[in-house]
Order: sequence, then structure tokens, then C-alpha cells
Amino acid sequence: MGEYLFKIRRMDDYTLDDLLNDRVNASIATRFDDKSECQFNYDVDKICNKIFKQFGRGLSEDKYLLLFENYKEHRKDKKGLKKLLIELIKPEEVPFKRNFLISCMSNLNFVNNNHMWNQYTKGNPSDGILIVYSKNNIINNCKKNHVLFGDIDYSGRNSSKLDLTEYWYDWLMSYMGTTDYSKTTGNRVIDMVAQMAVTGRVLASKGKKYINDNDLIFVKDKNWKYQQEYRLAKENASYNRFADLFSKGNIKYDEYGYTIIEKPVAIYIRKGIDNKIVKLIEEFAGKDIELYYEENNDSKQFYDKYH
Repeated sequence: MGEYLFKIRRMDDYTLDDLLNDRVNASIATRFDDKSECQFNYDVDKICNKIFKQFGRGLSEDKYLLLFENYKEHRKDKKGLKKLLIELIKPEEVPFKRNFLISCMSNLNFVNNNHMWNQYTKGNPSDGILIVYSKNNIINNCKKNHVLFGDIDYSGRNSSKLDLTEYWYDWLMSYMGTTDYSKTTGNRVIDMVAQMAVTGRVLASKGKKYINDNDLIFVKDKNWKYQQEYRLAKENASYNRFADLFSKGNIKYDEYGYTIIEKPVAIYIRKGIDNKIVKLIEEFAGKDIELYYEENNDSKQFYDKYH
């Protein structure tokens, strides 16, 4: 494991502000290029089969039909049940992605990798900087501030770590067994998920093991392995997953932020950055942060020292 972590950023007002204030920038998963980020898995066919088996063991018909109120005439139609289950679970997929602010770094120095410069600067590599952090400092800072830290598991989005089949089945069955339906919103799907938000915590407290948010953050598909990524993550304090279910898209929450305050040890500056900004970076760096310049052909020196 190397001594350093690396982060490419395109220079703009946000990057400059973060840099001058030692903030390690972060965003929610919906802002990432990989649309499968923080995406859980579930086997809807398996859930359907288990519900049918449970019904055959004596699950009362009134509770069964109270849950699936539009399913009365097709109780034995698994296709209809499957469609309804997907409708019930779908509202939770995006909230999982909004629940954490995530910072992405790499174990590799990408100073000579044009693909990575293009990817992280949205096609404007000449306007980028490459920031170097001490890995030990990052680790200690995360421990001190209760921020999650770790490298990526590239076993893929179909990993068993991300399988929520049992989780959703238990929530569904717990809801079926609930007798107090006096408080409703008039929306059966919303009522359903709201009830699950309560019963799910109860089930988890009894020692039943499901996946957790940590797995959602630190598992990716193997085709991203070239990035050799490390992540920092903390809960998005501005986001309320439960309230979002009732907001109809009107809830306000942060899509960007930061995970920790940490000063870089070095910065590589591309030649397309405005001279006024370079001067600000130089004043900020002082004698504590080493600066390297593309304009001075410093890339080899920079790579030799930090890799």
C-alpha cells in the first residue's frame, strides 16, 4: 500500500474554494458517472415465491389482500405480484444513493494518464490539478471524525454483499402482520414503504443480518478496477430518507459537500489554469505544500517522488 492518495479536479470556483479551505470535496452517488453506484440488488421472483409459500401456510387472506388491494382478482398471478413488488421497492432505490456524501481518490498517480485527466475534468484536462494527500493522515483524520474510509471491492454490482432479497421480504411480511392501518396517506405504496421504514429497524435490531450502506458505497463493477479507487464517506446530514418518500421531489438536500478537512502535501498544476488562480494557489501553498507545474515539465519529477 502506497504512502499517498491522489485526486484530480477540474479548476473552477468550487475547486478553488475547497482547496483554499483544505476541504476534501464530496458528492452524492447520483452525481457519479457510474449510474449503478450504491445500487442494491434483489430477486423479485424469489420474494414472490416466498410470499406464495407463506400464504399457503395460513397467512390470513384479509391481511394479504389489504397489502395488495389491487390484486384481489389475481391472487395467484405471480406476474401481477411481481409488478406490484417492483412498484413498492422502486421508491427506495434513489434515496439510498442520496444518503452519503462520498469523496473519491486513487492509489495511483495519474499525472501521465490522459484518460483519467479527461474523465475527472469532464474533457478539460488542461484546466485540471492533481492533488496529493498523505494516506496515513487521511486514515487518521477519518478515524478521528468518524468518516468511513476504504478501498473499493471490485467484485461487481451482482455481489451477494448487495443482495437485499431477504431484507425486502422480511419488511413485506412484517407489514402484512401489522393490524393498525388507521393512519394512511391515501397512497398505498407510500404507506407501505413508510411502515417498512419502522418495521425494518425493528427486524434489524433483533440480530437479522442484511447488507449495510457501507457495502453499497465500497462495491463496484470490475470494469472500474483501473481506477484503483479509495473512498471517504459520511452521512449526508441534510438528507432525510424517510421524509423524501413524502416530498414528491420537493425535499431540499445537499448534493455536494466535503468529508474531512485535510491539507494536501503536493499539487500538480496544468498549464491551462489562469495565472491569477495559480498565484492564489502559490500563496495558499507557502512552504508547506510542494507545487509542480506542467508548464515547467515537472511531470517526471512529480511522478518519481509521489507514486
